[in-house]
Amino acid sequence: MVWEFEVFAAFASALAVSLVSLVGWVYQWVSREFISRYIPWVLAMTAGILLGNVFFHLIPEAAHESTDSFGVPLGFLAGLGVFGGLDVILHRSQGHPSRERAALGYLTLVGDGFHNFIDGLVIGTSYLVSPELGLTTTLAIVLHELPQEFGESGTMVYSGFSPKRVVRLNFLVSLTALAGVSVAVGIGHWLPLSPSLLLAFTAGGFFYVALGRLAPELLRSSRLMGVRLSYLAVVGLGLGFVLGVNQLQPHVHHHPSKTAHQLQAVPFGFVPRP
Repeated sequence: MVWEFEVFAAFASALAVSLVSLVGWVYQWVSREFISRYIPWVLAMTAGILLGNVFFHLIPEAAHESTDSFGVPLGFLAGLGVFGGLDVILHRSQGHPSRERAALGYLTLVGDGFHNFIDGLVIGTSYLVSPELGLTTTLAIVLHELPQEFGESGTMVYSGFSPKRVVRLNFLVSLTALAGVSVAVGIGHWLPLSPSLLLAFTAGGFFYVALGRLAPELLRSSRLMGVRLSYLAVVGLGLGFVLGVNQLQPHVHHHPSKTAHQLQAVPFGFVPRP
């Protein structure tokens, strides 16, 4: 039996995580000249955070969840292929070369939507394990999301979106966290949804955005080796930040070995990592 408090707290926490997307308002308070000058370093930080998510969060979690040896690589390649295909379609739809950067913004939104949905799944499941685990998980996700949302908002501004539109679209996409909670506390018992495939698919998408789109943009922004090395250093900072936050974040994992009775209270069979 799912307690009403846990369900309410899970949705409230997912909404709190969604509100983090409003950090993009900061880009309305700075000049276009400031954005043009410093946005490459924001892109570099975003690339580092995305790669940190891939290597230190999504892939390890997917590997722990997986029950076979092919699910994670297939999910990763599917994400890579889908995001690459979307990139090609979006590039063609823009028509004019001056608008092609908008494709990067749309890809960022798609990746963020998948990631927030997974966050919602984890939040909902954590609260069903215990309110304490749900609260600590939410706090860790907020800490993790703040710099990522700031960087992704900067990426969208760089792609040609107005700051107001960035905030509006980011907030709408972040509401997929509520959808994740709904699945976790509602139909998670019956929905044949594989956590490992979702995680690996999102990892593939993030990997494509970081190396397939952000890295070329950084290389085009400057030909000076010193500047490029500074970008690489900032990418390293992003990687290190995710690694540090991941050490603090409680993990919730799936254990197929649990009995059916034990799994009735927790969708997908998620339980805290010992």
